[in-house]
Parts: sequence; structure tokens; C-alpha cells
Amino acid sequence: LPAHTGYYGFGNFTRLGEVGELLTQRDDKYVIMNYADMLDMTFPALAAPQAGMTRGFLLKADNYYKEFKEYKYLEPLPFHGMSDYPPPAPQAYPTDLEHNQYRQDYNTRIFTP
Repeated sequence: LPAHTGYYGFGNFTRLGEVGELLTQRDDKYVIMNYADMLDMTFPALAAPQAGMTRGFLLKADNYYKEFKEYKYLEPLPFHGMSDYPPPAPQAYPTDLEHNQYRQDYNTRIFTP
């Protein structure tokens, strides 16, 4: 980490590299980014609009945002079924085999205080 860590969070963030499969469904398996991380996405090119027409687009995002100014730790992870954040007991991020495998495969970039 750089010397100034004022806005960095601590925890297990998504590894660098290809993460496209995490962006296709609402399944609580998502890209976890830290301060200054970047995600590049590409989309298929469509034919050019007809003369005199312009094209616009919308990007629909299903995401969670956590500011690390006061609370520096990533955990607990958010999930779609929670009623509040942090989730009240007994609500918790899913721990089934599929979600545990996702965390093991993708959330391997560890930032510690």
C-alpha cells in the first residue's frame, strides 16, 4: 500500500484479472474493489446510428458502496437478502458451498492494517 492509507479498506478484495462472470447475475458474488481500483468493461459494438440520429445508453448497476473513512474493514459483506447494514443477527452473507468457493477463488487480494 502507499504510505497514505486514509481511505483504504482492509479485508479480502477481488483478485486482479478477468472477473466477467461476476458481473452477469444478482447472486451476491461480486467484484469487491478497494480505493483506486478500476474495472474495464467492453460491450459488443452495434451498427452506427442512421444519419442525423445519435445513440445513448444506460448502464444498470446492482452494487453496494461502502466508504472506508470511519469503518475501515470490509466485513461483514453485504447481500441481497439483508434487511439492514450491517445485517442484524441471524442474517449473514451466504456460506453455502457455491458462495464459499467464490470467496476462495476470487477474494484473494488481502489488505491488512
